Amino acid sequence: MKVSVILNPQSGTLRNVNIELLRITLRQALGNAGLDLVSWHTEARSVNESLQSAMRHNPDCLLVAGGDGSVSAAAKMAWSNEIALAILPGGTMNLYSRTLGLPQDIIECAAAYSASHLTEVDVATIDDQVFLHQFTVGLHAQAVRLRNTMAYGSRLSKIIASIRAFGRVVFHPPRFKVGLVVDGQSFGTRRVSALSVTNNVFGEGHIPYADIPDGGVLGVYYSDPIRFMAAIRLIVDTMMGATNDNPYLHDTVGRKVILQLPRKRNWGMLDGEIINLGNTMTLQTHPRSLRVLLPDQASGE
Repeated sequence: MKVSVILNPQSGTLRNVNIELLRITLRQALGNAGLDLVSWHTEARSVNESLQSAMRHNPDCLLVAGGDGSVSAAAKMAWSNEIALAILPGGTMNLYSRTLGLPQDIIECAAAYSASHLTEVDVATIDDQVFLHQFTVGLHAQAVRLRNTMAYGSRLSKIIASIRAFGRVVFHPPRFKVGLVVDGQSFGTRRVSALSVTNNVFGEGHIPYADIPDGGVLGVYYSDPIRFMAAIRLIVDTMMGATNDNPYLHDTVGRKVILQLPRKRNWGMLDGEIINLGNTMTLQTHPRSLRVLLPDQASGE
């Protein structure tokens, strides 16, 4: 198997990693596993440019080191070209890598690929865009959009900026109408402050990520219109993995979700990246349609 490696050096963890040590560790690990590292790409202007450059080497697998946004971009490229994906946790939260059960220390994770195997996981799409973790509109997306206007240069400063942004948004949580149809069943038009659609259902008792990468469903979470104290509780319960206990949050599951927003132009967040939206969007799950290279010690199967 030929492997091309794509690094996003601007990702949270990678800013403080010895890149040469990572390169040596990964090359040795892939060699031990009988894999051929055919190209190495350090993102300069955009991850997408690095991915396109990597594809010129006709790899069988794209191994991406970065945050959830970089991982999603690589997943789209791998999925559309029917090749495999591998991940190193190089971002701030690395939520999808947690779903896969990868070691969260990036050097340890690189070394773990010495013994690895292929498995199949679910992909989710919103119209023609791929995501592996979640799509969200409302409170969370508004806070991330605000955070992106702040200056930060390290993983810690990004976390602090996120706390500041959420602190400002909870004083005036957004309220908006959304039409919701899940597997053909209409939930009507609801007024909400937050809505998320996730690639598989989030687990309980930990920060928000799915415990199972191949459950074959979308998780749909939406809140009532909320004010200051309720918004704080929603954020805390979400980060603690206690959403089942939150009285303002509702959830369901499905394989196809249609959302309708009142404005013609909207914006939301897809795996940590702010995106522009129309007023009608279709989200679907594609069960076990992406091959992923995993270290044997990873728990996500």
